[in-house]
Amino acid sequence: MVLANTGMRSGDARFIKWNYMEINKSLPSQDKRTNYPNVNIHIPVEISKVRKNRTAIVMRGDIFQRIKTYSNHTNSHDYFFVNRYTGEVASRKTLYRLWEIRRKESNIGDFVEDYSYYSLRPTIYENLLTSQFKLSLV
Repeated sequence: MVLANTGMRSGDARFIKWNYMEINKSLPSQDKRTNYPNVNIHIPVEISKVRKNRTAIVMRGDIFQRIKTYSNHTNSHDYFFVNRYTGEVASRKTLYRLWEIRRKESNIGDFVEDYSYYSLRPTIYENLLTSQFKLSLV
């Protein structure tokens, strides 16, 4: 969800910690389907491939709140993408294995064999450009 909503590099996302996240209060809405908080994920220069501080905005902050209720690793300096048994940061291999599972479960149709998470980045940025979103935030 984080990767799909932001287009973040998997390397940047792997090292996100809980204290890098700020869940915003949702705006009042009559439509319960759109009444969800967003999350600002602050990406510090230390984990950024481009060596710049950035902020990614992610939809559905309620899911982050739900994850926090059942994860064993939610202290401020714990990683978000984590091995649930050890608390160590999830490996790149793990993220890509999970991508493959989601890709196969999606039933969208046949994918090119080498279609990876990274292949989504151009599509995500095209969508952001057409929505007038500020790309420097991602």
